[in-house]
Amino acid sequence: MDDEPHARQRRILLPTLKGERMRSFFDAMRAATLEAIRAWPVGRPIRMLEPMQQITLRVILQAVLGLEAGSPRDDREGKVQRLLA
Repeated sequence: MDDEPHARQRRILLPTLKGERMRSFFDAMRAATLEAIRAWPVGRPIRMLEPMQQITLRVILQAVLGLEAGSPRDDREGKVQRLLA
């Protein structure tokens, strides 16, 4: 996009990527990462694709869709994982 269509889209998206909204993303990323790390084996290498996908999905479900940890988020997470598989 160029010119006014680009400027219009930028004005729509920009507020969601600033300030308090970004802090909520950071908090969600930190929480999901710490939760995932607790399940990792100590002293052994692990493949990172699946854990990174899980962290990304949890951040989206929490920060973007507003689903907190627990059964509603876990249910949606399972459905998305089955869909992607």
